[in-house]
Amino acid sequence: MKNWIPKAISYLDKSLGKVPSELNEIDWKETLSPKNEKLCQHIAAFANMPGGGFLAFGINDKTAEIIGIQKKEADNIVERLASLCRDGVEPLVKIDHSIETFRGKEILFVHILESAVKPVHLKGKTIEDSFIRSGGTTRKASRPDVGALMLNSKTPTWEELHASKLLNEVEVITLLEYDKILNF
Repeated sequence: MKNWIPKAISYLDKSLGKVPSELNEIDWKETLSPKNEKLCQHIAAFANMPGGGFLAFGINDKTAEIIGIQKKEADNIVERLASLCRDGVEPLVKIDHSIETFRGKEILFVHILESAVKPVHLKGKTIEDSFIRSGGTTRKASRPDVGALMLNSKTPTWEELHASKLLNEVEVITLLEYDKILNF
């Protein structure tokens, strides 16, 4: 068992208590939304949160009914989220996942790890397009929120760094300084 699973299950159990409500640490989903930008906002918000956060798939987010999830659908969700973590937010965000039995139903838990470098924001936009969790919901970060995220950012360790995308042949050739090569 992965070390974060008991925490995710505890948050889900707490959120589905007498008065069901999502927590800052966990967001329920019946399935994956078709809205990539909304998903990227959730990813950024959880990655900006101390300790990261969790998405739990297989729960009706309006009624809090546990409906479960099929493995094939879970695989599609994980694949799409991994793609959005790579291509939809900056800096890159790491996730982990597991399918666990909760109250007799299979639930997909996705752990969005806290980013060392903050604020995590929508790719291709400025840090003003950062998101945080507040009151069990995802909201746009205010300027003071962005400042606080920057203060809580740290220098990443070697293991936390991500390789940049490789350049294609034409890009490499245009960057070469031929006169320096010839002088060498």
